[in-house]
Amino acid sequence: MCYNFLWVCVNDVANLYKRIFLMGGRKEARQGLNAEKNLIDWLNNKFFLDKNYLKVCEMKGIEFPENPYAFKPKNKKKCDIGVISRSGNNSSLCITLKTITNASFHQIDRRWLDKWARILDMPKNIYDIFIDAIKRVAEDKNACFILPKDGEIVKEFLNSNLTKIMKEIFKADEEDVEVLAIYNVATNKICFFDLEEVIEYFAKSEITFSSKGIIKIGEFITIQRKGGNGSHISMEKTDLRHPGNQLQFKFKPREFMKSCLNYSLIKKTCCFEV
Repeated sequence: MCYNFLWVCVNDVANLYKRIFLMGGRKEARQGLNAEKNLIDWLNNKFFLDKNYLKVCEMKGIEFPENPYAFKPKNKKKCDIGVISRSGNNSSLCITLKTITNASFHQIDRRWLDKWARILDMPKNIYDIFIDAIKRVAEDKNACFILPKDGEIVKEFLNSNLTKIMKEIFKADEEDVEVLAIYNVATNKICFFDLEEVIEYFAKSEITFSSKGIIKIGEFITIQRKGGNGSHISMEKTDLRHPGNQLQFKFKPREFMKSCLNYSLIKKTCCFEV
């Protein structure tokens, strides 16, 4: 507690910044949940009721089930909005939703390196490079993630597995996730993208590295140590079990949507005002 208003209490300032950071994270999550609810309402009460909307999507290669109905699915990681048919047939699909907010990057996936090692049958030399990179940044947040000397071998490995990686971060094991939706809250505009074409696009993207060794997949996706060394975690941040030592994939939905609209990166796309 501070008794002298002329002096700044370091602990209070640190706690204030922590609360601001947590509030920011909660705000982003709340915006995402609100967007889901609003879009489900819009889909059921306007979009799905207008056959012209559905016809435009169909002409663009995005097909929804007959007589569609949207809902919030349970126990799903990648499926944010489910769509089923009210006509009695078994057709359905899932939409993975990315909401454009004030943040430029949005987390699209995070998981432990050991999981990726199993999924990708990762060679030991590649595994060791990532372990060293995670530890290095855990010790010093300004350190280089992937060192220049390791760049080419990491790039070669990622290139050979890029399709599988993209499927994992966008769909995981949920094969019914067929549509990527990006919703710009500020402009009230939504775009639907055929997810298979999105995955193909990123699977062909060039892999480069930032000046700090962060892996860049094209212009819109990055791979890095997750970070977030909160004081509420009791273990050392260099401990590989620390949550901050997961691999994090981040996505730029605003820039991706803008480039798609300007340069037609994804052919099977339809956009509407909400």
